Amino acid sequence: MIETLGEICKITNTIVTIFLAICGLLVTLYAIYIGIQFAKAQDETARSNAKKQLIYAIIGVLSISVIIAISNGVMPLLRSDTPSEMDELMGAKETYVALSYIINLTCDLFLTANIVFAIFTAWQFMKASDESKRQNAKKALLYSIIGSVAIVMVNYIGQIVFGSL
Repeated sequence: MIETLGEICKITNTIVTIFLAICGLLVTLYAIYIGIQFAKAQDETARSNAKKQLIYAIIGVLSISVIIAISNGVMPLLRSDTPSEMDELMGAKETYVALSYIINLTCDLFLTANIVFAIFTAWQFMKASDESKRQNAKKALLYSIIGSVAIVMVNYIGQIVFGSL
């Protein structure tokens, strides 16, 4: 069972990495497209709109980058798959490692869903045609970042609780 959960975690991480690479490529292509629109703009209104879109694209990318940094930078630091000596003496090694994998897998899945949501809302933020849509997308991005922090905290608390069993 433990090997299966570990393999699921690895597969999930691989899928997320591939997905993020594709999204990074798409956002880069979008930024290039906006840059071309900015360079080709003849009048001040078109140039101003392209400049705003480029700024919004950068804000969207930064928001997603924060979530990815939380996912890839903070989460691995909180993972603890090795039980203490007391756990081994009490025969709790298998249970502890299984619970640890379940917590990690669950948090990975929620973070993956959160990253997909953040990418979607960042795209809405970048492409919003009016200010009310942009404000809604901005709020959704903020909630996504808060959700990422909450997922990290759940993982950390779970590791503490199951680590003390």
